[in-house]
Amino acid sequence: AGRGGRPRFRVTKPIRKGVDGEVAFEIEGDHRVLRARGIDNGALIAGTEVVIERIEDDVAYVEAWMEVEKRL
Repeated sequence: AGRGGRPRFRVTKPIRKGVDGEVAFEIEGDHRVLRARGIDNGALIAGTEVVIERIEDDVAYVEAWMEVEKRL
């Protein structure tokens, strides 16, 4: 889990406005990947650390950790 108690994930395929990207994470040693969109429909480059706001229809809606951290 990341700081603030929420797990964090990394963008592995860039997220662009209107184009799904991907986030990767591990659970108990099992590597997983989810399609992802920015919660504000913005772009996120590969390597960006993100938090998942919600998952709908196997799509993770994510926000950059840097933006979340500013609100803490």
